[in-house]
Amino acid sequence: MAKNRFKTILPIMLLLVFIITAFGPMMSAGQDGIGFMVGTVYDRDEKFPIAGAAVFLGNNESVWYTNDEGMFAIPDLEYGDYNLTVYAKGYNLTTISVNHRSNGTQVNVPMGREIITPSTTGFITGRVFLEAEIHGHDAGDAVVYVTGAVGAAFSRMLDVHVSDDPLIGSYVVELPPGDYDLSAWAYSHHVRHSGTVSLSAGSVEHVDFHLELVDMHNSGLAGNVTDSDSGDPIVDAVVVAYNVDEALYYFTRSDTDGFYFFTGPWEGSYLIGVVAAGYDPGSGTGIVNWGAATYVDISLHLNQTSTNCSVLWGFVYGDGFPRADGFVFTDYGLSTGTNFIGIPGMYYIPCFPSGSPHGVGAWAPGFYPVVNSVTVPSGSVVRHDFYLQGIGNITSKWSLLVGNVFLEGTTTPLDNVDVHLDGPSFSQNYPCGPTSNFFWFAMVPPGSGYHFNPVRSGFTYVGFSIGSGPETPAGTDFTVPSHTLVMADIFMERGEPNNRTMIWGYVYDGSLSGPVVPSVPVKLLLPTGVAPILTTATGYYSFSVSPGLHSVTIFVIGYSSIHYFDYLTGTNGPAPWMDTVAMGTSRHVDFVIKRGEPVQNCSLVAGQVIDISTGNPVDNYEVKTYPMSGVPLVTQSGSLLPGTGLFMFNPICCCIPGTWYIDGFDTTFTYDFEYLDYHSIPGGASTTSSVMFTSYMLPTDTILWFNIYVNKTQVEKNTTIWGYLYMYSVGGPVVTGETIKVISPPGTMEMDTDGFGMYIFHVSPGTFTIAPILIYPVSAVSYDHLTSTYGMIPWTGTVALGDSRHVDFVLKQYPPTRNASAISGIVMELDDHTPVPGFYVKAYPQLHPGDYPSLYTYTDGMGMFHFGPLYLDLDESWLFSGEDPLYEIDHVEYHLLPSGPVTTETSLPLFFDLPGASIMWVEIYVNERQVCNSTVFGKVYKLYSYDPASGAQASIFDTSDPSVEVDTQTLGSDGLYTFTVPEGSYIVKVSLSGYMTETATVTVVCGEETYHPFYLLPFVIGPWDDVHMKFVMNDTGEPLSGYDVDISGMGHFKTDENGIISFRIPGRSNLTISLKSFVVVISTDDDDEELSVNDDGSFTIEPGMNYTMKVVKFRPGSELSNTVKSAEGTSISTPGLIGIAALALLVGAAGGYFLKRRSDDMGEE
Repeated sequence: MAKNRFKTILPIMLLLVFIITAFGPMMSAGQDGIGFMVGTVYDRDEKFPIAGAAVFLGNNESVWYTNDEGMFAIPDLEYGDYNLTVYAKGYNLTTISVNHRSNGTQVNVPMGREIITPSTTGFITGRVFLEAEIHGHDAGDAVVYVTGAVGAAFSRMLDVHVSDDPLIGSYVVELPPGDYDLSAWAYSHHVRHSGTVSLSAGSVEHVDFHLELVDMHNSGLAGNVTDSDSGDPIVDAVVVAYNVDEALYYFTRSDTDGFYFFTGPWEGSYLIGVVAAGYDPGSGTGIVNWGAATYVDISLHLNQTSTNCSVLWGFVYGDGFPRADGFVFTDYGLSTGTNFIGIPGMYYIPCFPSGSPHGVGAWAPGFYPVVNSVTVPSGSVVRHDFYLQGIGNITSKWSLLVGNVFLEGTTTPLDNVDVHLDGPSFSQNYPCGPTSNFFWFAMVPPGSGYHFNPVRSGFTYVGFSIGSGPETPAGTDFTVPSHTLVMADIFMERGEPNNRTMIWGYVYDGSLSGPVVPSVPVKLLLPTGVAPILTTATGYYSFSVSPGLHSVTIFVIGYSSIHYFDYLTGTNGPAPWMDTVAMGTSRHVDFVIKRGEPVQNCSLVAGQVIDISTGNPVDNYEVKTYPMSGVPLVTQSGSLLPGTGLFMFNPICCCIPGTWYIDGFDTTFTYDFEYLDYHSIPGGASTTSSVMFTSYMLPTDTILWFNIYVNKTQVEKNTTIWGYLYMYSVGGPVVTGETIKVISPPGTMEMDTDGFGMYIFHVSPGTFTIAPILIYPVSAVSYDHLTSTYGMIPWTGTVALGDSRHVDFVLKQYPPTRNASAISGIVMELDDHTPVPGFYVKAYPQLHPGDYPSLYTYTDGMGMFHFGPLYLDLDESWLFSGEDPLYEIDHVEYHLLPSGPVTTETSLPLFFDLPGASIMWVEIYVNERQVCNSTVFGKVYKLYSYDPASGAQASIFDTSDPSVEVDTQTLGSDGLYTFTVPEGSYIVKVSLSGYMTETATVTVVCGEETYHPFYLLPFVIGPWDDVHMKFVMNDTGEPLSGYDVDISGMGHFKTDENGIISFRIPGRSNLTISLKSFVVVISTDDDDEELSVNDDGSFTIEPGMNYTMKVVKFRPGSELSNTVKSAEGTSISTPGLIGIAALALLVGAAGGYFLKRRSDDMGEE
């Protein structure tokens, strides 16, 4: 029977195979098609969109650009695989592969920033222009020669590349940063020079040369450079040709045959100088005429050293012209002129020490000297030019003095010496430095009476010599000639112990090169107790000290500023100077006085506050001084330089001579006053007082010095907040008798300012809010001395254990209050004392309500309110009230300032008496009312995958003010949002990159949850246009009103009363249309042309068209479209549907046949 059943099934299986084979292509989705592609280009690291990026697709010649959101759209693109390339300025070129298989393919393109490595070199480029092409020699035969302009042994010959025009060539060279000289020449053309070209990293400098034609007729200047003994050629010798008649210079080097040549030099008489390593210099003369070649051969003699003997040569220019009257000097005592072999400006130094840097300087009368560090390689010839700047005729006769310091009796250099040169109207210092014994002084006026004063710890100045003259004893004067170079040597010997420690220097007027100032008081502040000294007639001072921390300053009445210059550290700053001085150090510190407007009949008061038990200076001690009638001058010790305890009042020009007072206190409240003494500087008699508040006489033109001695009486520091109440500015007139209150933490910590306008609160560490409480509300600011900042009233800050926080308050005006009063206070939450802004308060007098309209206001950002000034003739009883719908009153405390008895009430209103000239302070403590909150939640889906919209942004807004966001959140992987808000009406907004933003209005009911889902449509950029579809019955033409229609990629729609739906598409699109219980059988467009069905069952829809869709009812309760989706998600087109119907009939028939045969078989059995 099994065989019989198999024979029965076999024809059916063959039939099925035939049906599937025949209808299979109609049952599968079509693979060919056209659709649009969209994408987003964004920064890979920062994730922001990139606007204006260029998008290229394969070999397509078109280019698309991203919009402000970084998005692009490519319409009507055939399905297939593409290479998509994106270019954006500042980013690396990016290419990705895209598989385009559906309408609306989405692409994300992250782009990495282009990494640009900063250039370490620069370029010099330019063109060479010839006047004519001679004998076939074009611009390509020209040569550009580049040399290092400052010291470096560098030279390079550059090729010139001819252009289409044979008279124009170009060159380019890449070089490290520096200064360079360029020259260019060509056949039958004059040489041209560029001058100095400064090149920086990453820069491009352009230098063009316009070469002038010269009729050579084989004219030129040439010759051979040879060894005088052997006759061998000397290679790479430097040849300088100087035209005596025209003052023209030419430079070249001998080639491998010892031959040199100059093409087309100007006619005239020439001096030729030649220098080479290991040889004495040589020279020759010649006359160049047009149409002839002049040959000058030069032989050089060995200099009896070696070929490794290096040479330094060059030119000295003054304001751009060679100077024949100049000098070149070195740090090893050599000097030479600048008229070598009669060539103006040229100098020559044979056997220059090679391999290490040396100081080389140049100078000419009437010019500033220049000193450079020059290194010459062994066995080389290096050119180094100097460019001097003129200083005017007034100093044209001044001279230059240079020299070296040596150990007495030897040629051993002695470094680290400070050399001071003094003269009748000249005083300068030159620090040799830790590795040099070389010094020089510029612009020294000619005259007699000059002397040296060299200083180095452990050495004694013995003597000096001028030029090649004999050694002269120390202290001897010498004469400086007019406009010349003076060479001097200084000699010192070991004398003082090496561990002697000194601080010394000079006081100058205006600048370090200005005149010295004698008789200036100089005070050693650290250690304390050292008597001041006066500068000598040359402005000199010195202190012998022990190693350690030291501080020095000077005192001058009525200066503009005083600055120091520390030669060891190379630093400068406002006086006093302070630093650590090591054992055996000779510390050189100069002071410069910059004077302001001249003052007359003025004085200076200064001093130090000193801990009597340790001798250490004490900072932060407030010192006041004032005349019998006048505004106090106030400062703090250490304010000029922390750690010195120094205070100063300078200048004092008021009320002198006369009686003055001094007073003060420790602002840290850890020191008690012991006694003070004072005396005039210099050498005045000392006066002692056992009380801080002391009177003294202050004469005119006097410097008075105070020592204030204090004693530390307690180990544990207090924590304080203190300060002054001023008018107009900090340090202005003080305001007395006004209340300063600690507002937070709340309580009764308050006081009136004393007779000096001062207040002080001793507090525990924490955060405080403080303000002056005045009857008249004036503009006021706070000034925090710790942070050096101004702020609005009230001041808020945190103080730590032991802090002494100095906070001043400044009133911009202070009108009299007569018999006025005020009501002031604060509203705060009970649990954490947070200020409550916007709380409504009001007040009015009970007895005379008609005289006063009801006063009302709202608390400010600090929770404070104020009513005042209130002008009263008699004491009044007042009513005070307030409310806020968001808060409930817990209790109220009120009292008269300062420190009146506190009254507590549990509710408002209050009734209290308000005396004249008083302030009632009211503190209202509230609790926040409990609000009935409910939940709005929902899930956000992405169409058309219906995946959760992970990363979407959900926000909620109150409909009463849609511009203010109540809350926002970023959705997680579940796509769920949840907001807890008070009951009311809200707008929920959901947005996701690449999708359209959706909004919905929801009503939240107290205690109930509100659910609202969102479905986000993909956002596509392109030429969107409207499409209208009308759905009618095929047989009757009756419109389908109120039916649901799904359009693939577009969304869900409902037909109107005319059976019409409308939507927008970005260009031609293949769309699948589905509606419940109906199937589209005929589709027509505006032209009444019937649309064909695509292989995948979709219709090709054009934007801007109207379509009529004729439908037939398929089967109640089923859902059918012109594309039917299988369980596996494959598509079956409309023709495929016919195949399925036929297949169903055949399978049914086969099944019936099979069952019949099975029953027959069973019957047989």
